[in-house]
Amino acid sequence: MGKFPTRMKFFINEPAQIKILGMLLISIVVPVFFVGTYLYLLIFNIINNMPETPGFVAASLDPVLHKTNMTILLSGIPIFLLILIWGLIFSHRLVGPMKRLQRNLDEMTKKGDGRSRLIVRKNDYIKPLIESVNRLLDKVAK
Repeated sequence: MGKFPTRMKFFINEPAQIKILGMLLISIVVPVFFVGTYLYLLIFNIINNMPETPGFVAASLDPVLHKTNMTILLSGIPIFLLILIWGLIFSHRLVGPMKRLQRNLDEMTKKGDGRSRLIVRKNDYIKPLIESVNRLLDKVAK
């Protein structure tokens, strides 16, 4: 199988990884923005359209809304960061093996060595693809 190369950084600045992270961020930000906006407008309209609401009730709801907004904001940031870190790890697990596969194929092409094989790790997502290419190389070598 070959020697395992050292792991690279999690953000390897590959176009595929940037696209995966972009899709993840858009899929987080857009729904949260729309749902948050509509919930805020709904609560605001309910409070403003209550004709018999005494002033003290409306005044007591204002701190509750402020506290709710702060709770959502303060809990949203860590959740966003956790999802971003998870996306970074996941995209690296997809893009890293593809980058390694490309590098291995380039090295094999430069050397012209028909006996060397592609490096595969136990948990690579593209492990079946790499094993198929190695089997193909074995058949071509025979």
